[in-house]
Amino acid sequence: MDRSARPPSRPVWLFKSDHFQVDLPLASDTFTGKINASLVVQPAGTPVLSLEELVKRTKPAVVYLKALDRAGSGFFVTDTGVIAINAHLARGESSFLAILSSGAQLEAKVVYVDADLDIALAKINSTSPGFLFPSIALADAATVRQGESVLAIGNPGDAMLFGVTQGIVAPWVNFPPLVPAPGSKPMRPSIREIPAARSSTCAAKSSALTPKSSSRKT
Repeated sequence: MDRSARPPSRPVWLFKSDHFQVDLPLASDTFTGKINASLVVQPAGTPVLSLEELVKRTKPAVVYLKALDRAGSGFFVTDTGVIAINAHLARGESSFLAILSSGAQLEAKVVYVDADLDIALAKINSTSPGFLFPSIALADAATVRQGESVLAIGNPGDAMLFGVTQGIVAPWVNFPPLVPAPGSKPMRPSIREIPAARSSTCAAKSSALTPKSSSRKT
């Protein structure tokens, strides 16, 4: 194969020293603020927001993340700039260009990746002291019902930034426990043991868990 025809690869760094200095920020400085979560189903009769009001309230918290060769969506989970995204989007990336629905463009640094749960976190540092980012509260995945209506806000390409569509919760699947092969290393908890975390992230990322035809706040 002609090496000149190969696509450009990422740079590989070779360290010729047996030690080097790395200054890492404190976790307490990165993960500031708090995540809001609604873990209790609201009582029947709670007013349901209109689609227009749902979009108005949640769209500002949705973020378009762009790297050199990939792009995707995320959303603020804290008002201090922590963004939830998928791990397959963040894999191999150290930072993204984050575009807000207001048009503002900021740098989002990848600060956490969990490949098993396909969850990652990025962080935007505010340039204005005391500024609070709009964030979305999470809901308990156990309260999500198959066939329930959801509203999706995302960025399926440069031509459809912050697009909105409506759908329903797809079939709910519990996969059988994963059994390691003889002689292999122990595996992380099976998908059956962690459906709430996986489902919360997937649903929240794609639809912001906006409560269309649901009585709970998300």
